Formats: sequence, C-alpha cells, structure tokens
Amino acid sequence: MSHRGVVTNPINQLIKFKSNQKPFVMLFQMETCGVCHAIEPRLKDMLEKYHVDYVAVDAGHYPEIAGQHQVFTVPTVIVWSENREILRESRFINFSKIERLLEFVQVYETDYESLFENNEERESHV
Repeated sequence: MSHRGVVTNPINQLIKFKSNQKPFVMLFQMETCGVCHAIEPRLKDMLEKYHVDYVAVDAGHYPEIAGQHQVFTVPTVIVWSENREILRESRFINFSKIERLLEFVQVYETDYESLFENNEERESHV
C-alpha cells in the first residue's frame, strides 16, 4: 500500500519511511504557494512510475519538521534512500535530475538484490 500526499500527521509517516530504508521523497510546501501546488501532480506522476512513496509536509503547519530538515524555502523536494538524503531541490525543481536519480536508485536496488539471489543459488548448489 502506498502512502502518498499530504497526511494529517507527517511525523509518523516520516518515521515509518526513514526506518524502511527504501527510497522516498519529501515535498515541503505551503498552502499559499501556487508553485508548490502546481508541481505536486507532476512529482506524484513521476514517483508512481518508479513506485516511490512521498510525503508532503506543509512547512507552515509543521515548522519544526522544516527546521529539522533545514528547509528555508518552498517548494523543496528531498529524495531519501537508505535513511540518507541523496538529493535536494529547492525553489526551481529540476525534474530531470530527480528522474535520473530515481532511475539510478532503481537499477542499483535491483542489481543489489540480484547479488544476494545469485549468491543463494550458488550456495544451494554446493
């Protein structure tokens, strides 16, 4: 089940996503930010293509989360993988850059998992 979009309590979602180690995206926005609302559908479509979850955080309602993540402007998109920030785009969001990174992460995860599958197959033949 995917958890996408603005949630009533993003703190619980962030804890869950960060403990999962899988890639996810944080979108910091504000109610009064027209650009934020304009980019969210495009970001959502891209993330669905790569099966990546995201959480949208209203920086106005949750300034402590914005502060903890050093977000000082909106929109800000932060891509996480293995509990680490791997990309941050603020104000002018470069969707091509985000997509290239998601492609790389997807290939990396697939190759990494296949290493273990191949190793298990070899051990079973021994």
